[in-house]
Amino acid sequence: MYYKEYIKLLKDINANSKKNLLNGDWENNEGIYKKVDKNGYYIPFSGNTVLIFLNYEERNKLQEIQKKLYSKIGYLLAEPLKPETFHITIHDLCNPFNSEDINLCMKETEEKIKNIFINDFTHLKPISICFNSIGLFHGNSAIGVEFMPSSKKDFTYLMYIYNKIDSLFPLNATLIPHVTLGYYKPIYYSKEDRKKILETISNIKFDINIKLDLSKLTLQKFNNMNEYLEIYTIISNI
Repeated sequence: MYYKEYIKLLKDINANSKKNLLNGDWENNEGIYKKVDKNGYYIPFSGNTVLIFLNYEERNKLQEIQKKLYSKIGYLLAEPLKPETFHITIHDLCNPFNSEDINLCMKETEEKIKNIFINDFTHLKPISICFNSIGLFHGNSAIGVEFMPSSKKDFTYLMYIYNKIDSLFPLNATLIPHVTLGYYKPIYYSKEDRKKILETISNIKFDINIKLDLSKLTLQKFNNMNEYLEIYTIISNI
């Protein structure tokens, strides 16, 4: 896929995600029942993933958006994600949805991912990828800020990393760069609830840019959606 096609696809996904909110048969992703309890607290959910955390300044930008979001519809969402967890996922790996034996899957993939970091990603340490915001993004299980690569060069680096990992752990999915701000609850959302969500995510306007240093590219384990543990980073190659 070419850069301009990818940008158009991301914008279309954002627009369609909002339209889907008002579909009569829309329900939040059934997987949310494994991540959040009915009171909006995050419950044990294990797996691993490759991501880049935002720096302090950029976390603050996203936290301000999160505060606006929760001031309007916080009662419809799970507890806010901690700002120190704000990140862009580059490639998901093992989780209860795709692996019967999570511990075995993580053990096998982590060795392979470490090898990719060493053999294919070490030269990326001095490089940064820039992103521009598209807007708030309605996923079927969460709300976040969707981003797009700022240039063809940024897109090329992003897809290089994604495709290297995907060659080992295929997802058959489109990479949608985003920072999740909070998850839905495992509850029924009425039409009025969904209208309120749509109104809120459509009316919160912003235009922000972020820069992700690839030296911070990291393999992480998560115990729930608000708790991450570092396994390996590019810097580990030094």
